[in-house]
Amino acid sequence: MHNAPDPFECQLHTSASMAKTSAISVRVSDQVKAAAEKAASDDSRSVASYVEKLLAEHLRAKGYLADQPQSAPKRGRGK
Repeated sequence: MHNAPDPFECQLHTSASMAKTSAISVRVSDQVKAAAEKAASDDSRSVASYVEKLLAEHLRAKGYLADQPQSAPKRGRGK
């Protein structure tokens, strides 16, 4: 039996196994950017991964996104 890939699982970057993602461009103040970089680093994540995690958690809590596992595996920068 083959399990469906977890959309948050880090996979090799090949067209066959890469989860489909979309880009969002956001402008923030220098203070917000610096705070996000610090928070992401403290969580051993890239800023993009950290923002995705926060956004997904908020959307789930508000009922806009179907329930998924509470925390996505860490991607990006490792410590």
